[in-house]
Amino acid sequence: MNCYLDWASTTPVISEALENYFQTTRKFHGNPSSLHIEGRKASGLLADLRKDAAEILGVHETKLIFTSGGTESNSLIHTSLLRKKHRGEIIISGIDHPSVYEYEKIYREFGFTVHILKAPGGFMDLHEFEKLLTDKTQLVSVMMVNNVTGTIQPIKEMIHITREFEKKTKRKIHFHTDAVQALGKIKFSLIDYDMDSASFSSHKIQGPKGIGMLFAKKFPQMLNAGGGQEFSFRHGTESLASISSFVTALRIIYRKYDANYKHAGMLQNIIIENVREHPELYTFPIDLDKYSTSPYITIVICHGIPSEVTARVMNDKGYSISAGSACSSKNKKKRERVLRNMGYDEHDASTAIRISTGPSTSMKQVINFCNTLNYEVNLLHKVLGKR
Repeated sequence: MNCYLDWASTTPVISEALENYFQTTRKFHGNPSSLHIEGRKASGLLADLRKDAAEILGVHETKLIFTSGGTESNSLIHTSLLRKKHRGEIIISGIDHPSVYEYEKIYREFGFTVHILKAPGGFMDLHEFEKLLTDKTQLVSVMMVNNVTGTIQPIKEMIHITREFEKKTKRKIHFHTDAVQALGKIKFSLIDYDMDSASFSSHKIQGPKGIGMLFAKKFPQMLNAGGGQEFSFRHGTESLASISSFVTALRIIYRKYDANYKHAGMLQNIIIENVREHPELYTFPIDLDKYSTSPYITIVICHGIPSEVTARVMNDKGYSISAGSACSSKNKKKRERVLRNMGYDEHDASTAIRISTGPSTSMKQVINFCNTLNYEVNLLHKVLGKR
């Protein structure tokens, strides 16, 4: 039987969310934009679902729109900048998701100046960040929880620095965060953090794929056009069943937050303790107890063994793990970019595997995985002549 340890990539849909999807499909077949009775029923449900999601996140419902996922949510914010007549400066995290990081090329093509903020040791350097802010800065985009390593970035502190800088220049700077890996897994407040926008994805919290959300204090003008759905910011007929399923998963993950967090921490501790016993393995960061990281994601460096080899061998043994993020799994250079921007050398970056767990991952599964990993790494070192 396969043991799934790649929850950071995507999660199995929880039964309640799946059942809700089918119920909504059967009961609400009207277009929310239609004026007839079926359309009004669908529109009413859409409004209720938006209100429920907003209440969970502690924001007003007019500040949330539904999208196709985290990538589109990020894209909506980043492409909106291309309408600006003045080409200023952009600050992007060097360890961000490709749906943000790849905009560096686009921005440069359109005449913007782009600064890539590295993360020595895995975390944004606040002093370096403050140095990059200028009176020409228009956008800062930094993810909250890194999807490869699980490191939690000091978003609240960065936004505070940005707001203080705004007072000096009297110019607004948009601060966006990709919160896909943070939703339901670490505690944060969109309002207390004072962020301008944040992106979320359903399939990271056991909801269906193809649906997400975007929070924005104020929705900017867009490049696209359409029928005016989602406050005229994200056009296209809403997938009501997907939205309903997503909000169901959101309710459940927030209700079970404390239990899930404790469970994830217990599993991560098992991985860490087992890795410490092996001379050729170590976690990133080396001592997770001293760093701010998500307990759901653990990176293990397998000294001397390419990550794709370890991942393939463990897959053959029934364990689904990844060599970096799924979005970059087919491109080695992109896959290693995050660790390289954290200061890791080429060797370590090329030997890292990611283990990510979820609420249904059992302690027995993780212990068996660790025992198998230790055995296979020893065997691989013998075969590769490392010992």
